[in-house]
Amino acid sequence: ASLGLFVAVASSGSHATKFVMTSPDGIVWTERTVDSRSWNDVTWASALSLFVAVSQTADAAKQNVMTSTDGITWTLRTLTVGTVVSLNAVAWSPSLAVLVAVPKITSPMYVFTSVDGFTWASRTVAANLEWESVTWSPELELFAAVASTGTANRVMTSPDGITWTTRVSDSDISWRGVAWSPAENIFAAVASDGTIERVMTSTDVITWIGRSSIGYTSASSTDGTTWTDVNTLGNPMQNDKLPSGNLYFQRALTFQRKLYYPSDDYVLSPTAGHTAPPLRVFDGTVDREII
Repeated sequence: ASLGLFVAVASSGSHATKFVMTSPDGIVWTERTVDSRSWNDVTWASALSLFVAVSQTADAAKQNVMTSTDGITWTLRTLTVGTVVSLNAVAWSPSLAVLVAVPKITSPMYVFTSVDGFTWASRTVAANLEWESVTWSPELELFAAVASTGTANRVMTSPDGITWTTRVSDSDISWRGVAWSPAENIFAAVASDGTIERVMTSTDVITWIGRSSIGYTSASSTDGTTWTDVNTLGNPMQNDKLPSGNLYFQRALTFQRKLYYPSDDYVLSPTAGHTAPPLRVFDGTVDREII
């Protein structure tokens, strides 16, 4: 079922337990109370009618997942694994009906999969790196994840979320986000450092090509190859984070949508990471403040 709702999660801030916010239109946002952990990513599992968020907070409780059917009331889920866990990103595959969460800084490291959002199974990760983002390509029937660490192995892919294979990225820089464009049949990944080519694209997840980007500003692209500066306020992008007050909302969108559901009309623009400019919405043409 479609809720007609955007959901964003925060990794830090001074708003006590207000680490989730929701909006019916991307303009008016309401804070929601959840457990005060570093929530790094959220996705919508359509077949389950469930929001699923993951946290990088590593502690003995291992409650690194929370779920919600309405974006308002959230329930913590415990990972049954014999080690402290830190999760960084989550994605849903509609065709496989499976959720995949990738690790941040855990030893040993695991990828986690779930068919219901409640019970999670640990899977062997392709490499013990800081995996920052994961997405699903329905056309290629593949998960793809990118990392901010590693040497010639900062991409990993899987057809099922269970077996993972490392791939060579365009360069060994801090890749922070990855998304798939069904319209262009292309993956695009963005980095928080590097010189000129802070974007890389791939049509098969095996060969990645570096693309010239604007730098630390927000940019848009209709094909993943040519990128245009759209950050009219001039705020630098840092670590793919969005600030709202003192909360840093993670995972700005590349291509269509990533952190909230179910509209393609609004894309949160990756503005500054350590100051507090207004939250902004980018509809593909106009970049504007909303709060």
